[in-house]
Amino acid sequence: MKPERLLLGLLLLASVLVSTSLSAESKYHAWQKEADRVYENGDYPQAYKQYLKLAKKGDSFSQYRVSYMNLQGQGVKSPDVVEAFAWSVLAAQNGHTEMIKYRKAVAAMVPEKKQRKAERKVDYYLRRWGNVAIAQDALVGARKQTRDCTGS
Repeated sequence: MKPERLLLGLLLLASVLVSTSLSAESKYHAWQKEADRVYENGDYPQAYKQYLKLAKKGDSFSQYRVSYMNLQGQGVKSPDVVEAFAWSVLAAQNGHTEMIKYRKAVAAMVPEKKQRKAERKVDYYLRRWGNVAIAQDALVGARKQTRDCTGS
C-alpha cells in the first residue's frame, strides 16, 4: 500500500474515532456541532474559523480538525504541514491514543528544513493555548519526534 493512502486511511480513522469519543467530552459541544455541520456542507473557510475559535479555547477535537484542515489545505490558502503539526501536538495533549498516532504521522511529514520552524511554532502554541502543566513534556517530545524522523 502506498504511504499516502496509508496516511489518508489513518487520518480518516482518527477523524471518526476522535469525533465520536471527544465530541461527547467537549464543553463546547453545541458550537462544535455547528462547525461540523458547516464542514460537512463543504464551507471549509467558515468551518475553519469556527474550529479555530474552539481550538484556541482548548477543545481537542477542534485542535485536531484545524490540524487536519491545514494538512489538507481545506479552508486555508494552501496546505501547511508546520501549522498542522503544531495543532496536532495540542490535540494529542489529552493523551488519546489515536491523537498521539496522528501527531506522530504529521511529525513524520515535516521536512527537515522546516523542523526548526515547527519546533518554534509548537513552543508558541503550547504556551499560548496548551495545557501549561504538560506543555514542557510535550515540547520536548515534539522536538525529539521532528529530529528523529527519517521521513520514511
